[in-house]
Amino acid sequence: MLKRAIALGSSTAVVAALLTGVLGGPASADSGCPTPSSSLGGGGGVANPYLISSKEDLQEFKDKTSGTDYWKDDVYVEMTANIDMGGCVWSTAIAKTTAYYGKFEGNGFTISGLSVNDTTGPQYVGLFGYAGREAEISNLTFTGNVTGGSSNNVGGLIGGAFNDSAYRNLHVSGTVSGGQYVGGLIGYANTKGVITGSSASGDVTGTGDDVGGLLGYLQNTTATVSNTFATGDVQGASNVGGLVGRYSSGSIATSYASGAVTASSNGGGLVGGNSTATVTNSYWDTDVSVATSRGGTGKTTAELQDISTFSTWSIASGYDASSTWGICSAVNDGFPFLTGAYSADPCSSGGGSGGGGGSLPTSYTLTLEPAEGSICTVASVSGPVNTWVSLPPATSCRPIDDNSQAVLLGWATVRGFPVEIAQRQIDFGMGAYELTDDSGAITGVFIPSGGSAFIVAPNRLYAVWSEPLVVEEVESPESQSVPPVIDAVPA
Repeated sequence: MLKRAIALGSSTAVVAALLTGVLGGPASADSGCPTPSSSLGGGGGVANPYLISSKEDLQEFKDKTSGTDYWKDDVYVEMTANIDMGGCVWSTAIAKTTAYYGKFEGNGFTISGLSVNDTTGPQYVGLFGYAGREAEISNLTFTGNVTGGSSNNVGGLIGGAFNDSAYRNLHVSGTVSGGQYVGGLIGYANTKGVITGSSASGDVTGTGDDVGGLLGYLQNTTATVSNTFATGDVQGASNVGGLVGRYSSGSIATSYASGAVTASSNGGGLVGGNSTATVTNSYWDTDVSVATSRGGTGKTTAELQDISTFSTWSIASGYDASSTWGICSAVNDGFPFLTGAYSADPCSSGGGSGGGGGSLPTSYTLTLEPAEGSICTVASVSGPVNTWVSLPPATSCRPIDDNSQAVLLGWATVRGFPVEIAQRQIDFGMGAYELTDDSGAITGVFIPSGGSAFIVAPNRLYAVWSEPLVVEEVESPESQSVPPVIDAVPA
């Protein structure tokens, strides 16, 4: 029987974030991140953009806080490959204190293995902190968790979006938490531009008002949101929506939300609070969420998995790149998916693994690090996004030293998880266990052998043993030593 691991005293959203291995550590400095490259390739022009080709380049792009050459008006930046940040935790977003005004082209690639944990406040937490003045961010997938503490303007991709900025074909997979104005994609958007062809999956939690699965608060008379969806559960105080927490004006079209909504007031399956926004051809799932919404039409789960519901949309049965949407049972739990997120047919291939060219991952792998001095029969576990996967039992690993009495206790999201805490958890038998620092920030989670972890991003788990492992050094006998090399003189 699968043992579901639950961290003590944590919300479901926090548990999901921690068990992936991309949890937020202390917010004072980046943790486990690469050394930035000295500079980005290219020159920043439209014909010669700056190039992000490695994790070192992405770190350089983010760390460029004093000189804003990479971020200013009419500067072009492009990704050239998928980038795995290897468990890096950023303590601040790209452009937290200086706005991003440039043009960022993801070229359909994915940033993974990264989380953003900034609980220092007061605002602007996400992959990007805030952007405006005709900034454009396009064709990018980000898999990772964003933790803002009590900060406002917190988003999976962008904390705050302003002016004439535009956002196209963006996809976020991971949990997002913060104070007020919290969204799976964008926390606060006061933009005259467009938000289109984009999605967010993963739970979104806010301690304050205006919390949405995709957008927390959208405030502009000319803003348009179209061809978007959100699948995570959403929780907040007031003005909480499956897609948009609060919308003052503008328009929402051809969009849907399939997650549950929990609010103290003004909770809506699609939109929580809405003044004058026009909502057309948009839906929410009444089987899992609240019965009402400030806009949109409620549908059952079965109806949202039926192509006939979306007869006014550009949608194909299966995958057709010429259509905006596709629908099949193998992708997105049978709900509609955006074809722009895929470079190949995900209905026949199961969605692929997220390789370049824009394929949106539907499954991820947790790599298991056995520790020096041990041998394990299982190197990794995989599963669909947003599911629980079983971890190997204690018998899957053994010490190299046959005389060692060490036992595999389980797996942790960080190296060097204290054995005494892991052992205590094994004794109590209470599921996963949190490790916190002096400030109370959660810095690691331990999961007992045979427990389970929640998949929202590719990452690593590290073995925790009951006692230190010994690596024996075997000396070669003198008879087996390598003879000296003697220069031979040809006859």
